This record gives sequence, C-alpha cells and structure tokens, in this order.
Amino acid sequence: MYPTLSANKTWGKSPFHYYNFAGKSVDWVYEPEERDQYYYHIGKSVSKQKMIQLGWTDKNVKYSFNNENYRSDDFENVKVITAGCSQTFGYGVDESSLWTKKLCDWYGTTHVNLGVPGSDWVAVGKRLSWWIPKLNPEIVCIYAPPTQRFSWWAIQNDTEYATSRYGEKAILECTIDDYDSNSDKPRKYPLLLDILDPENIDYIRNSSMEYIKNLCAHYNTKLFIVRRDDEGSTLKLQVRDDLARDLFHYGRKTHTNIFKRMKEKIENNDLFSGNNELLKR
Repeated sequence: MYPTLSANKTWGKSPFHYYNFAGKSVDWVYEPEERDQYYYHIGKSVSKQKMIQLGWTDKNVKYSFNNENYRSDDFENVKVITAGCSQTFGYGVDESSLWTKKLCDWYGTTHVNLGVPGSDWVAVGKRLSWWIPKLNPEIVCIYAPPTQRFSWWAIQNDTEYATSRYGEKAILECTIDDYDSNSDKPRKYPLLLDILDPENIDYIRNSSMEYIKNLCAHYNTKLFIVRRDDEGSTLKLQVRDDLARDLFHYGRKTHTNIFKRMKEKIENNDLFSGNNELLKR
C-alpha cells in the first residue's frame, strides 16, 4: 500500500479548532462536562477520597494548545511525533506527566503530540499523513488506540466525530432504511453496529496501520508502536488504581510506564514491522 494519496489539509486539522483553543491554556478541555464530572466526584465521599489520594485538584491540570490546536509545543525543530487517542492526549493528566512529554524531553526535542481523545487508527493515520511530510520527523511513536471504535470528519460541523463519544443506545439508533425483498416497507438497520463488528473494524484498523507503516517508510521515518496489551514486554503498562483526574483514564504511573516501554523500543530499534502484528487484536 504505497502512500500515493494527495494529502488533504482537513486530515491534519485538530478537532479542537472547533473550540478555538489555539495558543490558549484551559483548565477544562470539555466544558461543562469535564468540570461537572470533577465536582460530582468531589461531592461523593469515596471518589473524593480517591481524588485526594491521587492528588488531583481543579487547578493542577492545564491543557495548553499550540497554534494548530494540539496539546503540544509549536511545530518547530521537530524530531519526534507522538500520536494516539485520549491516553496520548493526556485527558485529566498534567502535561509534565505525559508519556509524550517525557519521551520528547528524553530525546531532546520539541514536544509534539498529535493525540486526540476518541481517535481510532483512521484518525491517527489521517493526521500523520498531513504532518509527517510537513514536519519531517526522525521517528513516529504511537500508543495504540482501542480497536473497537470508529471516527469520521463531520463535514457540516467541521470537526471529528467518534463512536467512543456515544453510548450503545445512540449507536443502535444510527440507522439506514433497509428494504427486505419480502416487504415493501423499510426496516431500520443499525449501520454503526456493523462498522464496529470485528469483521469490519479489524480490516479498517489493519489497513490504517499498514498505511502508516508505508507512509513512514516513504519518508524515511522510524515507526514505533506500543500496543495496549504489549505482549512483547514484561513491563505492565497499566497500573491498577492509577487514574487520571476523571477517574476513568489511566494516570501518571501508567504514562511513565508507556514512556519507559517506548524508550526501550527506540533504544533497541524495535521498529513496527506489520505482518503478524497487524493481525493481533
């Protein structure tokens, strides 16, 4: 799969342009939802104790965006691009604790983070297809997003939508009219449910990963991917009870472990090769 497609500027656009975050620092990236969630947890004795134990407050997570609306430094003197979903974006985690920040500091380069909450492999691939040719990095590092999600660019609203934003009821209600040969009346067919089935989503993921691999090869960029299960490492990435400020995403210790695993891969030149790796879920 040779990367012959012409790059589309929309592919490199951050969904946060919708919020006009360029050059700004904010306490809450999704408001009022994220803020309300925080105060809900603070209002419950068990979750409040957990927040205190983890050291989270309403002031110690800042989201600082560059001029392209990414939670990143400005794209200058780039050697490393990091990419992924909300775990890479660092939802509910301070910037200094992000695996992306630790990695770029270790590598001695500008902190470039293309992570966006809700991203699937298609979204990761689209952003890289625009920014790799522009920034010409030495390496690309991806913390794999979950498999069973799907994203698309909402043309009319000019932002990215993802199935991870919606519950099962909403996904079931996303239907098309399907005509059965035995009936003149259409039935409602759950389109997104089929897209998220392994029969389809595995192909979407594998083809996106293959495209990213060939894109990096075309631009002489090394590609390193840390999988969520990371079967090739004895290091347990996800630390139990280590949570971000939302008490859902993983927190500081997990970010440190992702950084250590990515650093290990870079030091060992353990490049993503595709083939059997593509087939694993």
